[in-house]
Amino acid sequence: MKRLTVHFLAFLVLCSCTAKSLGPDEWRGYLLNESHGLIKTKVWNGISSVVSYRPTDAMIWQEFGYQESVSVEDWDSLGKKYIDHTYLNLSLSSDSTDLLSALGPQDPRYYEVLKNLSYNMSQNCGIVTACKDTLAPKFAQFFRGYGSGISSDVLLVFEAKPLKACESFNFYVRDIGLNLPILTYEFDMKSIEKIPQLKLPQKSLKE
Repeated sequence: MKRLTVHFLAFLVLCSCTAKSLGPDEWRGYLLNESHGLIKTKVWNGISSVVSYRPTDAMIWQEFGYQESVSVEDWDSLGKKYIDHTYLNLSLSSDSTDLLSALGPQDPRYYEVLKNLSYNMSQNCGIVTACKDTLAPKFAQFFRGYGSGISSDVLLVFEAKPLKACESFNFYVRDIGLNLPILTYEFDMKSIEKIPQLKLPQKSLKE
């Protein structure tokens, strides 16, 4: 009986390690905590490259302008737009400044980097799954900060279904004019599946 009690308590502790849902502040903190495996960082020749996994809830919430009260119907309706895709954000910086501002037009690499970020990221990035499938982005959008941010960001959109069938995947970025090697970032699907849902006052929880 004593052994069963110990096992039961251990089970409760294990179940409580990852909350089913978190409020806005706690949820943001969870996503930004690198120990949860959703953010990968590499630094090469003074250039910082950060790849962040963006869960579906983050994409929906952003489109609602980060309101903390959204109707169940509106949330679920907009969710259909995002549910079939996987979203990764690539952030590039140098000396805590967005990459393009750090380079400046006087740098001979500037215009090639700008062209690649603006038009060629669908060709320069991709995913190789543990199942040996290779995926190209279905869409890539560059957000140019014009010196107002701390990084130059590209949102990359992939088909979600092939990723869900594998244990992990590697996201890669080819050189975009910075004389860097191919950079790879591994994401574990278990870490992604453990992400708590975003809990808002009027938002439904997915079953």
